[in-house]
Amino acid sequence: MTAVVLRDLKKSYGDTQVIHGVDLDIEDGEFVVFVGPSGCGKSTLLRTIAGLETSSSGTIHIADEDVTDIDPSQRGIAMVFQSYALYPHMTVAENMGFGLKMTGHPKDEIKRRVDEAARILKLEEYLARHPKALSGGQRQRVAIGRAIVRNPKVFLFDEPLSNLDAELRVQMRIELAKLHKEVDATMIYVTHDQVEAMTLADKIVVLERGYIRQVGKPLELYDDPANQFVAGFIGSPKMNFLSGKAVRSTDAGLEISISGFEGQTLLVPGISSAVMEDAMLTVGIRPEHFMIGASDDGVGADVSVSLVENLGETSYAYCTLPDGVQVIAESRGNRLEQNSDTLRLTLPASRALLFKPDGERLR
Repeated sequence: MTAVVLRDLKKSYGDTQVIHGVDLDIEDGEFVVFVGPSGCGKSTLLRTIAGLETSSSGTIHIADEDVTDIDPSQRGIAMVFQSYALYPHMTVAENMGFGLKMTGHPKDEIKRRVDEAARILKLEEYLARHPKALSGGQRQRVAIGRAIVRNPKVFLFDEPLSNLDAELRVQMRIELAKLHKEVDATMIYVTHDQVEAMTLADKIVVLERGYIRQVGKPLELYDDPANQFVAGFIGSPKMNFLSGKAVRSTDAGLEISISGFEGQTLLVPGISSAVMEDAMLTVGIRPEHFMIGASDDGVGADVSVSLVENLGETSYAYCTLPDGVQVIAESRGNRLEQNSDTLRLTLPASRALLFKPDGERLR
């Protein structure tokens, strides 16, 4: 069953359109992450699904019911925000059960649901405590528990880990992934952190300026981005982009020249689109796809190294190509010398991604 369906959904504030005709299907039980830079419309889209913002046009269906004009409390959703928003004078159990109390649920039913949520979130020993006696991660778990007890059709998370330190964020990511498996619920999660998106999502929705740029599984977006924006946003460190020019199209692929690798051409396989000679292109290459050292597989250049970061198993070299363009190369297993001044970098043809001037992928 499809849990959430958005059709031509738009949201405007006066003359400013924030969401531009979004079409999206979210399946029952999926963990879907909306990701994108600040101002891309991801939180506005989430709040519109929740009913906290009124859509300008289009429709929203949750569990096959049209909820476009229905009050948020009747949509069958539960939302977790950045702020824990816990009542300081109430215990953990009282905070988690307060919404059920307000809707007239019997005490024994409230206790049963609170106890079950506490078991899932491992909060049993904290039920009698007040929020001031909890850590940030524990408070966020209480806020999540408050959502769980409602047995919603869809969970909505609006950057719930933003207020936590780095170590707690990692811990809470693991707990959220476990929670999804435990309750087998549909979850929609908003974040600007693409690491969170890659580690949590069954499906990622990448947004830019209110438009969906690509939807897919995390590794699909990483390995096969549809456009330059997605290629640059997904992945850390981000993809390197170089200027290129078409030399000629062949049955085997597209032959190109790349700035910084002058005097050499690269035959990129699998490009079936006809490209005019001298057409300008952008060449994308991920840091881990550079080959460090000389190789016959691709084009090579001697680069100057400004910094080497050794992080144990992985090293990052911050390099400058002969044309002055800066790139990052990654080495796994073979640690680079900290005082390296120069390196030989090879860009293999099989790893190069090509993008047209409008940013769309050339295939």
